[in-house]
Amino acid sequence: YREDQRSYMLYPARKRASFLDMNTLPEEALSLPIVQRLLANKVTDILTQDCIGKVHFSANFNNADFLLRAIQCSSEQITPEETEQLLNLYEQLFNHHAFTGRSGTFYKYEGLGCIYWHMVSKLLLAVGESISNSVSDLTAKGGPTSDSVAVSSLIAHYKAIREGIGSHKTPAEYGSFPFDAYSHTPSYGVPENARGVLGCHAGVQQPGMTGQVKEDIISRFFELGVHVQDGQITFCPIMLTDADFRDGELRFSYCGTEIIYRKTGNGTGSVTLTPEQSQHIFARDGEIKQLIVEL
Repeated sequence: YREDQRSYMLYPARKRASFLDMNTLPEEALSLPIVQRLLANKVTDILTQDCIGKVHFSANFNNADFLLRAIQCSSEQITPEETEQLLNLYEQLFNHHAFTGRSGTFYKYEGLGCIYWHMVSKLLLAVGESISNSVSDLTAKGGPTSDSVAVSSLIAHYKAIREGIGSHKTPAEYGSFPFDAYSHTPSYGVPENARGVLGCHAGVQQPGMTGQVKEDIISRFFELGVHVQDGQITFCPIMLTDADFRDGELRFSYCGTEIIYRKTGNGTGSVTLTPEQSQHIFARDGEIKQLIVEL
């Protein structure tokens, strides 16, 4: 999370070990009996020691499976406990399970330090789905919705994530028109006096993220409080604020039907349609032309 930009990086910037420091056993590992024995017996198909005393796993290993096969084929008697120690040590050095396939050195091409807008939209969508599921469960049980501690907490997280979406940035921060969907924004490589904006290299990069557009549209329906469960549509707009309304109303269309949220002060705040009513809207048959929800 980048506090200064109120958004999320694809991968954080991190300092990687130099090539010569890689595959080098830490000092504390040298005291392990199995390590001392392999070195003393010169079992070089598992461990080797260089001219300055540094100890390394065999360079022929591609991953821990190669190490395991070498242990199993070794003439050295290695116990299951010692095998586990060696495998854990190998994973500690290489951390293969954390490898994502992305570069650990790229800072521009969807790499380290980049804000990847589609990822932020996916995170927003995931939280929105959790809110939708929670509201649907509470509505089905006849309980309160916005009063739920869990739902309130999820909504707070949702709004914080939404503030990190490119469409909520200024053009200067985003590096382009904020409502244009772009792949990512690099974070490094600009002069010191030009920092402070998201578009540190050259603004946002790679336009045309249709997947992100789709997810942002779905997220907007979460914000509008549209939920569908068991073929029934519920309008429960607990995430909206005064800024979403104009002259006390908010209008949008759903499956071609005009929906009007009207702030009257005496409404229920939630409307669930019958399966038959919902089907008319899904079918776009014009039976229901307009729906007014009083809040």
